[in-house]
Amino acid sequence: MKADLQLEDDWYDIVQKARIGLGRSIAQVAFAAGISFESMELWESGVGVPNSAQLTSLATVLGLDPNKLLTIQQGGGRPSVGPQTADEPLRVETLTGFMRDYPVHAYLIHHAGTPDAVLVDTGYEPTHALEAVLYRRLMLRWIVLTHCHLDHMEGAALLKAQTGAKVAVPKAEGSVYRAHHREPPDLAVQEGTTIEVSPTLSLSAIETPGHTVGGTSYRIGGFCAVGDALFAGSTGRSMSPAGYRTLLSSLKTRILTLPIDTILLPGHGPLTTVAHERQHNPFFLE
Repeated sequence: MKADLQLEDDWYDIVQKARIGLGRSIAQVAFAAGISFESMELWESGVGVPNSAQLTSLATVLGLDPNKLLTIQQGGGRPSVGPQTADEPLRVETLTGFMRDYPVHAYLIHHAGTPDAVLVDTGYEPTHALEAVLYRRLMLRWIVLTHCHLDHMEGAALLKAQTGAKVAVPKAEGSVYRAHHREPPDLAVQEGTTIEVSPTLSLSAIETPGHTVGGTSYRIGGFCAVGDALFAGSTGRSMSPAGYRTLLSSLKTRILTLPIDTILLPGHGPLTTVAHERQHNPFFLE
């Protein structure tokens, strides 16, 4: 598992995601926060840095936690998730592909001593998964998708053809999958769906919509693959107030209520934990 990556979002990305999620313009937020339009516009493009009072005002207007946002602005808030030890039975391998120059993660999961494996998302470049499966002499039984954006589902049909794995897709996004891959998935996933990979390995689906209409997370033992619903110190992007409210609500009630030592596997950026996000994610007020 990789633990040395930079956060997916900087402070200004977080501000922009919150503003867009609330359906508010730069001018509206700047006025409410007592900040000039020009400053706000520059900050959102990554130019310049507000002082602590300005950032606090901005965070308050956007419903973000000012102290957590300030910590990220100052370069803090990075999670520390240690590498797995050899005696841990559940093996989780991060596979990182690139959509142009944008890194995206898939996760290959299996139990030590058994060949049955599941792949969560495709990481855009399916060759990484094929190479890992062959190198480890695994049998890929399932490919499960957190959502149907191209960087997370590209190559799923190819992987299925090469390995014989079945494909599971959030029910609300089945038509998107079919349109791209020209074939239906093997399983339509919804809240509470359990996918049995082997007698010792299963996944439970947790609906976490908002970034996409059918966004789904998967709990596997002490891990939870969250796709683009949640990043270390941030969340996925929502393009409407309704989607934004739904995303924050689903994360608060379904992900951040998991045991605090649960390791979260996001689609981008470093691994994190429930405890870390409760303590450091600006989208969630203490």
